[in-house]
Amino acid sequence: MRGAAEQLGRMGTDAGGAEEDLRVALHDPDQDVQNCAAEALGLIGTPAAVACAKDLVGLLSDKNVRHSAGVSLRRLGSEATCEAVAKLEDEDPDARSAAAVVIGSSDPYKPGWEARAAPRRAALLRDRGATARNAATIALGMTGAAAAPHAAAQARDERPEVRSAALDALALIGKAACPEAGKAAAQLNDPDSTVRCKAVEALRAMGEGAGAFVDAVAQRLSDEDATVRIAAVNALGFLGSRSVQHAGAVVDQLRNAATRPAAEAPTQTAVAPLRVPSHVSTLSFVCS
Repeated sequence: MRGAAEQLGRMGTDAGGAEEDLRVALHDPDQDVQNCAAEALGLIGTPAAVACAKDLVGLLSDKNVRHSAGVSLRRLGSEATCEAVAKLEDEDPDARSAAAVVIGSSDPYKPGWEARAAPRRAALLRDRGATARNAATIALGMTGAAAAPHAAAQARDERPEVRSAALDALALIGKAACPEAGKAAAQLNDPDSTVRCKAVEALRAMGEGAGAFVDAVAQRLSDEDATVRIAAVNALGFLGSRSVQHAGAVVDQLRNAATRPAAEAPTQTAVAPLRVPSHVSTLSFVCS
């Protein structure tokens, strides 16, 4: 069966008429057969293949098949990808993330997609699953300036993991997020050290446009958390000429780091980077 599905996929639209058999193969107990059937439907691309979209969406819950199902749905176009909306409420955060990626894959092909996609992507920052939050963060970064206000609005969420994800998104947006620098700076005094570090990194990414907050960043040189202190050292030089007045404090921090006992040294030099799920990276980080 696997070999037959592969051959049908290679035939593309010439294999029209085999769609119902491939739909049945999507539910085969052999995952190799499922993957081949999913890929074949995406390559055939006929209206009958699009009619199998709900079956493909069901496979987004299967970690061993979701990649093939997601790619196939994307190939089948917006009529197929919109079926993934049902999976946005799935219990599995990876399934929710995969569904968001599939839905968002059609956004860049529609005029004004940024304004429409940004609110949906920002809402996903509040997902309980880290995978879904990471996917939303990356997607917001790719959306650009239109996403900045929506990401910044989540930077004061009651959950620290959401605040961190929102600040990650602002950092990825970079200089285009400068109008939201004040909201990022407001988190420099967050009770959670990871959030403070993310706030520093977001301001650094905004560059000189966030220079008004150079003094606030410099205050983090004396933060109780070593990772935040290191982030502040690394950020000041990106915030414009006013950072020069804090050069002495930076030197003191570097000197202290050199003489600090090993037991007090930070265990990492930066907050852990985003974990990008395979189904997100493969689909160019597009998420809705």
